[in-house]
Amino acid sequence: MVTDNLYAALERLQRFDAIKRRMKVWIDALCINQNDLEERATQIQLMHQIYAQAQHVVIWLGPETPSTELAFTAISYIFERR
Repeated sequence: MVTDNLYAALERLQRFDAIKRRMKVWIDALCINQNDLEERATQIQLMHQIYAQAQHVVIWLGPETPSTELAFTAISYIFERR
């Protein structure tokens, strides 16, 4: 069982070439037992290593909304100025 939000993210991830090439994917909602507070606390401390070693990082902020386009325009503007 997955949440509606994770299901939406997994559907969107299917569009990425990396997923189609069977690359490994880390999904913290699946890889960490969210009901075990001790495990979750331990794994959260390791997440910086996981993300630092990743070839690609995709962050799911949720399904598209009317304000999504504005948010991504702002983010693109910030990164283009670097």
